[in-house]
Amino acid sequence: MGPGALAGGQKTVVRDKLLLFGVKFYLCTMSLLQRKIPAFIYKRSNLTSLVIFTAVFALLFINIYKPFESPQWYPLTEFEYFLYSSLIILTGVLVVVISRIIMFYYTKKRTLNYGEYIVWVICEIFFMSLFYTLSPL
Repeated sequence: MGPGALAGGQKTVVRDKLLLFGVKFYLCTMSLLQRKIPAFIYKRSNLTSLVIFTAVFALLFINIYKPFESPQWYPLTEFEYFLYSSLIILTGVLVVVISRIIMFYYTKKRTLNYGEYIVWVICEIFFMSLFYTLSPL
């Protein structure tokens, strides 16, 4: 047996400790995901603030940072780039607005837990990417 190698009994102890850690982590995570999110998350004012903040942040980020050297893709002036990026961002915001309106009315009848909220956001991302993929822009 080389240096740093574990004996058979020690391997079993390490494996059991890792298994126990995994079970504890799973149970802790599952209990967290089952907890209800606070009601203020899906209040109308907070949903509106989220959509407006996201739109303004995306617009500023895309037009200041200009990721992937995107102005080089097409011969556009700064103003044209701003208009096209605004149009693209607004289409993405449209998906979020529709989703959050549905969430607003859905949560009037029931509450969401953290797991459901995470799935909701993942679906928003999926539908936004689907919308961008299928759009003729």
